[in-house]
Amino acid sequence: MGKFIGYVGTYTKGDSKGVYTFTLDTDVQKIEDVKLAATLGNPTYVTVSQDNRFLYSVIKDGESGGVAAYSIDSQTGDLMPVNNHVSEGASPCHISVNKENNQVVSANYHKGTIELYSVNSQTGGIETSQSVVAHEGNGPHERQEKPHTHFSGFTPDEKYVVAVDLGIDKLITCSREWVIT
Repeated sequence: MGKFIGYVGTYTKGDSKGVYTFTLDTDVQKIEDVKLAATLGNPTYVTVSQDNRFLYSVIKDGESGGVAAYSIDSQTGDLMPVNNHVSEGASPCHISVNKENNQVVSANYHKGTIELYSVNSQTGGIETSQSVVAHEGNGPHERQEKPHTHFSGFTPDEKYVVAVDLGIDKLITCSREWVIT
């Protein structure tokens, strides 16, 4: 048992200001030391690299959206900004990082897309968007008028990216080397 540091992403339309950190004390079964770790717009989904060195978040920046990278202080758990990659339009709703920490993939509900980014595995910085896949179609319900990609992540062997699209009722699998569409 012991103490563990965790992170929570939030919507920032009200009082929230971004990503928060907390300490979970499993000995006394209590969450303590809740504090703001990073100020950014609508970091509604965050993920931590397997080696616990970096945190990746979806981000809204004005009328643009994308992904942000932070390094994690191994002693305090504090977040230090590395960089971000944003483009015009709605922000993603989900982000995943592979085990090697050299790629992240995001899902964008409003655009119906998944986007694969290169990551510098040493600095944790997001380098470039390697690929964008735009889903097509619709589903049987009136709210499924277009694609609404809700999740994207790597398969356990990391040979593929899997996306769940609620708008077209499909589970889509792509090679990690897919072509920009």
